Amino acid sequence: MVKANRGMTIRHKHVRVNNKEEEYDYTIAFCGAKNAVIQKDIDEGNGKQIGEPRSLGTYKNSSLVGGEDWMFIMYREGQSYNSHCHNARKESWINVRCEDKGEEPTMRLIEEERYETEAAKNGNETARRCYYLFEYNHPAACVPRKKLSGGAIFVIIVISVFTAYLVFGFLYQRFIAKAKGFDQIPNFPFWRKVGNMSADGCDFVCRREEQANTYKGMADALDIEDSDDDERDDGLLPM
Repeated sequence: MVKANRGMTIRHKHVRVNNKEEEYDYTIAFCGAKNAVIQKDIDEGNGKQIGEPRSLGTYKNSSLVGGEDWMFIMYREGQSYNSHCHNARKESWINVRCEDKGEEPTMRLIEEERYETEAAKNGNETARRCYYLFEYNHPAACVPRKKLSGGAIFVIIVISVFTAYLVFGFLYQRFIAKAKGFDQIPNFPFWRKVGNMSADGCDFVCRREEQANTYKGMADALDIEDSDDDERDDGLLPM
């Protein structure tokens, strides 16, 4: 494979029905050119181009789908076939797969094949389509994996250590120390003390009652009891 100015070029040999080998150069340009995929006939003797190049797909009506580690590009509207495929326009399909192992990106031709559309299955022969399938491995198809932060790793370690402490401590207390009930919890007196202290602190902070007003007033100081208005007025009335 050699890189061209506007893409990359691969060389591939086709073996036809008559066992005759035909050699072609395929140039794929993902951007910056009118034709996305170009096919050139190559003379096996001197490796030079024969005739005019043919378009196997353009950016018009192209489509792209993808997943976590792959992309699939379809270039349509290439030149029409002359001898087969009912003069349909050529298409190029490129399967781009994730390459994250440090290998050099490579392109290769998988097959030249035809597929039937729904209209072709219903008897419309002119609805048949033919395509060239390429495979390309490149890091661009890889989705960057999120890495855990230092804080997340610390929390995971703490949770793992505490879980192991509870599990192995419970097993020791139950089967070695022959403890029963709450005593099976490792260091149960310590954790009960921690719980009580936490409850006391929560009660002090969140449930603290306001102090009552200690000012009693003049009536309390003179030890005068409250009475009804009628009783206070009785002393003012004549006998």
